[in-house]
Amino acid sequence: MHRATVGIDDIERTSLDLPKGEFLNLNGQLRELLNKEFGSLRVHKYRFAFTVGHHCHDTLVAGLLRVQYYAKQMKTTPVVSDIFDDTQGVPVTWGVGDTNSEADSDRTKRRTLKGP
Repeated sequence: MHRATVGIDDIERTSLDLPKGEFLNLNGQLRELLNKEFGSLRVHKYRFAFTVGHHCHDTLVAGLLRVQYYAKQMKTTPVVSDIFDDTQGVPVTWGVGDTNSEADSDRTKRRTLKGP
């Protein structure tokens, strides 16, 4: 089984700036997208991110790309828009690996490559 981690960019840092309700709302919206794409039984909380497991690597990556696309389309409040600078929606990064720690490491690497 292939594992993936999906998380909102810099949520560890920005969670301190966001009101608790906004933080929970963003995570809830991301979880809804993941549940819709992969099914609620495959989505689990992992630190500040979520993990997803799937037997087919290609299907997993295709689903992650769809989630990333729809997260950019999510409507945010002015408070959230100010924190995530000039981006529209919510910036999401994902990583894939054989274990959760590998996937999280890949997600961190991808986030670093994206830049600030």
